[in-house]
Amino acid sequence: MRGRLAVIAIPGLLMAVGLACTVPCAVAAPLFSAPFLSFDTGGSPTSAAIGDLNGDGKPDLVAAIAGSNTVTVLLSNGDGSFRAKTDYATGIYPSCVAIGDLNGDGKPDLVVANQVSNTVSVLLGSGDGSFRAKTDFDTGSGPISVAVGDLNGDGKPDLAVANFYANTVSMLLGNGDGSFGAKTDFGTGTNPIFVAIGDVNVDGKPDLAVGNNSSGSVSVLLGKGGGGFGAKSDFWTGTLPYSVVIGDLNGDGRPDMATANWNAGSVSLLPGNGDGSFGAKSDYGTGTYPIAVAIGDLNGDARLDLAVANNNSNTVSVLLGNGNGSFAVKTDYGTGSQPTSVTIGDLNGDAKPDLAVAGGVGVSVLLGNGDGTFGGKSDYGTGSNPYSVAIGDLNGDGKPDLATANWGANTVSVLLGNGDATFGPKTDYAAGVYPYSVAIGDLDGDGKPDLALADYESNTVSVLLGKGDGSFGAKTDYGTGNSPYSVAIADLNGDGRPDLVAVNSGSFPIFTTSDGTVSVLLNMGGIPTPTMLALVDAQATAGRVELRWFGASMAGVTVTVYRQTAQAAWAAVASIPGDGTGMVRFEDANVQPGARYGYRLGVRERGTEKFYGETWVSVPELALALEGLRPNPAVGELAAAFTLPSVSPARLELLDVAGRMWLAREVGDLGVGSHLVRLGRTVPAGLYWLRLTQGGCSLFARGAVLR
Repeated sequence: MRGRLAVIAIPGLLMAVGLACTVPCAVAAPLFSAPFLSFDTGGSPTSAAIGDLNGDGKPDLVAAIAGSNTVTVLLSNGDGSFRAKTDYATGIYPSCVAIGDLNGDGKPDLVVANQVSNTVSVLLGSGDGSFRAKTDFDTGSGPISVAVGDLNGDGKPDLAVANFYANTVSMLLGNGDGSFGAKTDFGTGTNPIFVAIGDVNVDGKPDLAVGNNSSGSVSVLLGKGGGGFGAKSDFWTGTLPYSVVIGDLNGDGRPDMATANWNAGSVSLLPGNGDGSFGAKSDYGTGTYPIAVAIGDLNGDARLDLAVANNNSNTVSVLLGNGNGSFAVKTDYGTGSQPTSVTIGDLNGDAKPDLAVAGGVGVSVLLGNGDGTFGGKSDYGTGSNPYSVAIGDLNGDGKPDLATANWGANTVSVLLGNGDATFGPKTDYAAGVYPYSVAIGDLDGDGKPDLALADYESNTVSVLLGKGDGSFGAKTDYGTGNSPYSVAIADLNGDGRPDLVAVNSGSFPIFTTSDGTVSVLLNMGGIPTPTMLALVDAQATAGRVELRWFGASMAGVTVTVYRQTAQAAWAAVASIPGDGTGMVRFEDANVQPGARYGYRLGVRERGTEKFYGETWVSVPELALALEGLRPNPAVGELAAAFTLPSVSPARLELLDVAGRMWLAREVGDLGVGSHLVRLGRTVPAGLYWLRLTQGGCSLFARGAVLR
């Protein structure tokens, strides 16, 4: 969704970026400021947006407050804190707020969807962080999401509104002065809950994508230009999709979707068309109540497979991919009780993917055989009801360890790794009441990893300082808002010190923040060095691997990229700096199709090199491919783009629609790889077929020639 920032809290899943420090605190003192910084929004915020509302270059906050029928504006001080809130009246039960320049004066304005009064409120900005009184415009019944964009190509911002009860999306064309014309409604699926604007079929006209809560589908409405839209096309998922992952599951270079469907006991595959739309779903059986799905190449055939955690049947289902978007019948492997998450990684260093499944009272590790099968589980006990797990080197031996937040036992369990995917017995440390999440980072700047836990019932964050040998000191508690559910580590005020942020749910489950706060605890000391680098993404083509890592303080810091194969040990392949935004990028062109490579980053801290962000990537095999004429339509000299997977004889031919051959060329001697060949010959204007043949396989691509 363009122009909006969405933050989603998922129970049991925590991503944290930490910073290490080189100078420890000189005296024993509270590590974090107290009391916590709590930014009151007035209660029951349903939506929030970030933007510079007063032109001072600092990001401000605006939140839609359903309980008080207002939007709250909090202007930033630039140091992680905000001024006192200012409220502005909206319609009844505002459910979504968006920021945009609606009247073309260069100052940010607000638009709010009001779910009960069936309107959108427009509040024009003065440029100093204040806003005029609202003007309301009618929508359909139950407006719950609003997006801003130019829908009719006149250069003026328009509105698209998802109407939950009417099962429609309303378009309101803008007049360019902050006012809007009467709505035009277009049908969607049942109970549309969000709307996004984008050109999904790449025809230069804006289209709409609408997520439908009750019908388990996404509706796509293709734009006709001038503000008109075609009838919806629905793309269905299974019943109650609980988890979704994206990857190229059928090998066509286009992203596909896979969903774990809780009620249906299945995973659904929705093949992507490469234009933002998806084909009809294909369902594959899993265990009972599938709750999480992960993608990876589990049998080394360069095709993506699925692993699904089944909460009720206490299993993980492995579905091996055929490379064409279909999957073999599942094979189930036993796990601990009530698994809630599954992760794929090489846990014992044999270059074969393994599975780690969390849930019940522990973590189950299933070692992979490299052919898509797995050995029996090894269970590692934690405290009662572990709800969150974090991985890090807690004792400095270069081997990954585990920390789990155990809400049933009010403890955090530490399991030190042996480096072969086995772990020693747990050591428990007291936490607050009902710890729901755990994060790892060097919070006191002594170069040793520490733990932070969100304590749901005691309304605290517990900090346990590490001793560097895998043991931890007694907890220190810091107050938060009501019922903190998750905790994350990041430098929030730009002073180079890792701070804590806790999301306060107010009540279970954590899908709203009913007490209207997020707690920020600013760190009182430390000097940073980069740690806790995390992999952002890894992509592989037949001859290239591209990777990105992120670290919160990587500006000016040089890291070493290491690579490993199943036949060779870790070796340094590059030394590169962070790009100033925290991102580390690496491109490896020295790879072989069909091979599997491991990558990790090395960072020197206090004279010792530490390693982060390890991942394994399978390079796909080359396949015969024909991209067609370049350019298409072609004017002047013709050229053709194609890929050869072998050095066997290959032939390229150009035929007209009547089947007459205009030219032919033997191209097998060009060798393995992608090629662009100039055909040279001038042919009459018209439509043509380009045919590529090798090894008994023929591919066709249509093209046009203009004169």
